[in-house]
Amino acid sequence: HISHMADGSDRDLLKPAFAVHGEPNFDRGPPADAMEYLRRVRYEAQRLPQIVVSKIEPSRIKTRTIQVPLPPPLATSPEKYIPKSHWEKTAGSDFADLRQALIRCRTRYNQGISGPWDKEDKIKEPIPSGGDKTAWADYCITTDHKNRRPYVQTLMKMDHVATCAGLLGITSRLEAEGSAVEISDRIGEWLFSLLALLDKPINAKMASCLRTLYRVCALARSKSMDDPHVARCNVILNIISRIFGQRVSS
Repeated sequence: HISHMADGSDRDLLKPAFAVHGEPNFDRGPPADAMEYLRRVRYEAQRLPQIVVSKIEPSRIKTRTIQVPLPPPLATSPEKYIPKSHWEKTAGSDFADLRQALIRCRTRYNQGISGPWDKEDKIKEPIPSGGDKTAWADYCITTDHKNRRPYVQTLMKMDHVATCAGLLGITSRLEAEGSAVEISDRIGEWLFSLLALLDKPINAKMASCLRTLYRVCALARSKSMDDPHVARCNVILNIISRIFGQRVSS
């Protein structure tokens, strides 16, 4: 059947799965059953050449492929800035517990049951709507509004779209700062809170965002001489790596 088309080692590759007997009858129109269909498939396969040469049009290969630049290498930090594995494990476990607590809080909030948000002063200023990452970045980190902290009542009003927009906006702003980037106390609070709200599994866009944020925090840590600043970077790096699996290799 097909075996006559090849010799040597190719014979085993082209060996038919089962025998198909008889010849196709094209006079009957479309195949009436499965066996007739297979006869016609075999008939066409027997007439295919083993080697096909394609004519290349030179004009089609003149356009150069767009080269995507590789991300910069991951910034390295002194050994004393790198947390121990037992700390990473404990911090990751505590953060996972916090995520579950926020889920329970959101359920209570949506049901109108009292919670920790009742002990906070009511925030009258509206939060950004939708997925406007620029608006969320302004809301979270603009220096003119230092009182905008991630209070529980604010977090309870944020859905998945708003959470993603906040992370995308802040990450974009931090990345644009380049080597001058610094994870301030307020930025650290917002990143920690938004990561606690971020639903899993994450899509490709958010995975890319978290890897960029990982690089940003690694760079900020490598240039810091301040222990609290290093600690904030380590917390965010550990969350991205251990909770969301987006660690960037050096």
